[in-house]
Amino acid sequence: MAARDKVQLGSGPRIDGPMRDEDAAQLQLGPEFDGVAVLSYWEAKTMMEKRKGNRVENLPPIRGENIVFLKSQQYTQMFGLISSDEAARTIRDKLEAEGLFHPFEIAQLMNFLPEDGEEARALIPSLKRNELGDDVLNRILEEIQSL
Repeated sequence: MAARDKVQLGSGPRIDGPMRDEDAAQLQLGPEFDGVAVLSYWEAKTMMEKRKGNRVENLPPIRGENIVFLKSQQYTQMFGLISSDEAARTIRDKLEAEGLFHPFEIAQLMNFLPEDGEEARALIPSLKRNELGDDVLNRILEEIQSL
């Protein structure tokens, strides 16, 4: 196997196999995103709060000051626009029910809560695909803004 076929990403696990191009605009997110849930800031914040409070089964409690955990928690609190678990669930359910969005796009729509299709496409380039018309995208965004 050529050196180019093995990729070492930081201190994480070694990924074997041919290298893949990553391009969020084409929803090619890399092997780290294969088969994993993509969370919005609010959902990540909620999970971290549960984790810190030792309310996640089968995981040891977080002890002391974990700087990465704390910075991640601050980030989600600062940028999370959704205001409640119920709102997050309702928005995610609505976007999933449409059947038009990739999980990454759903999380990004929840994070940015764009006002219209133009703003959504500027922030999330994968939404520029042709099968997602302006009228459909604007209708969906209006509906989630009203939730």
